[in-house]
Amino acid sequence: MAHVHQVPGLHNLRDLRGFVTNTGHTTRPNVFWRGDSPHRVNTSDLAYFTTHQITTVIDLRHAHEQQIAPNPLANHADISYVAIPLFQVSHNTSNVITRLDDFYIHLLETSRAPIQQTFMQLAEAPGGTFFHCRVGKDRTGIIAALLLDMVEVPHHHIIADYMATAEHITPLLPELRRDRPAHIDEATYEQIIGIQSDTMGNVLTYIKKTYGSTVNYLTQIGVPSAQLTQITHKFI
Repeated sequence: MAHVHQVPGLHNLRDLRGFVTNTGHTTRPNVFWRGDSPHRVNTSDLAYFTTHQITTVIDLRHAHEQQIAPNPLANHADISYVAIPLFQVSHNTSNVITRLDDFYIHLLETSRAPIQQTFMQLAEAPGGTFFHCRVGKDRTGIIAALLLDMVEVPHHHIIADYMATAEHITPLLPELRRDRPAHIDEATYEQIIGIQSDTMGNVLTYIKKTYGSTVNYLTQIGVPSAQLTQITHKFI
């Protein structure tokens, strides 16, 4: 399972190390990290990232999130910061999210370009990569699931990693509830910010049925085989 790291100001920082794949390999430490936004991290604690060989940060948040909560790693001398919004915020009140698995599948199909760009960055990063969104659940969860599935980590472990987020983001829930959009009712919003056990399983099943494998999906959206090989050699 992913290893949780304690950094003041972060609640969901995890190293995707220690997952045993179907081929008998184990995912390596200090290669790919998932988490919530580091905007609360004090400057004095930022050295934690370079100490753990992180050379690249991928910010999956949309532009408004980046503006109101700037990433302190964006100007770090030893870290390459890349902003790749996984989706653009929509104020369309006629298209309210009600099921997270449907939303994740929608992102897989409509956010192909940013997902492709993210995996190119994961391949080319000279050291470890930390990718994050706001709380490290949805956008981060999709990228983490794709990474783990492409190296054949069993689905029940991928689902367990997704579910583990529920424990870590509890301190962030009051803020999320405060920011509930007016056009989303409270009950629906609780489903959106929550984590259901079948959500990621449904997404992984969709990928398998539609594309045959995550590798096939990533290939179809434009990630070259050479970059997929780079990621695999880094990770296992």
